[in-house]
Amino acid sequence: MTQYGSGYSPNFFTVKKGIKTRWVINSTNPYSCASSLVVPKYRINKYLEKGENIVEFTPTEAGDIHFSCSMGMYRGIIKVE
Repeated sequence: MTQYGSGYSPNFFTVKKGIKTRWVINSTNPYSCASSLVVPKYRINKYLEKGENIVEFTPTEAGDIHFSCSMGMYRGIIKVE
């Protein structure tokens, strides 16, 4: 995924339940609200530095995982199958 000053692209993707996910995020604008990534379900709160950032987690149940910037302006969904 790429983090721009105006949000995330793509802002929807699919992962598998029970399989460790390595989320690679390329940050192009570290001074934007979108550079503060929050995934409440997994207690992830990561400040994205310019360049490549890695977030790892293992989804434990099927469904949608919502993520956003810290202000909730830029959003996305990770679908767990």
